[in-house]
Amino acid sequence: MTISELADRSGKSVSQIIAWALPGKSGGSKPAAPGAAAKKTAAKAAGGSSTGGSKNVNTRTPEGRAAYDIAVFDAVSASKKPIGSSKLRKAIGGTPLQLRTSLNRLIEEGKVTYQGKARATKYALR
Repeated sequence: MTISELADRSGKSVSQIIAWALPGKSGGSKPAAPGAAAKKTAAKAAGGSSTGGSKNVNTRTPEGRAAYDIAVFDAVSASKKPIGSSKLRKAIGGTPLQLRTSLNRLIEEGKVTYQGKARATKYALR
């Protein structure tokens, strides 16, 4: 279990858990608002994050993979011309491996097509 998961489950912030584990080492922060853990968990389940700038997505479960595939498909379909993977990742998040795997699933399903090789690969609707 990661510290982030422990924070979500306990309703505490990561800094509060670190302050508890390492007394005197933290800068101290105010306690998390009630319900903050539930909001973070709901955002993660939806494939996003509560911080907005984070690139973490949930692809460990079938539901998470399906949600991420939908987000990838929506981002490709929203683009008027073929789009590269770096722009896709900026739009929806995820690691390069998560995005590549999702795009491969969409290509196998016949929903997305690609052109080019390596860094020059662009993706578009079929």
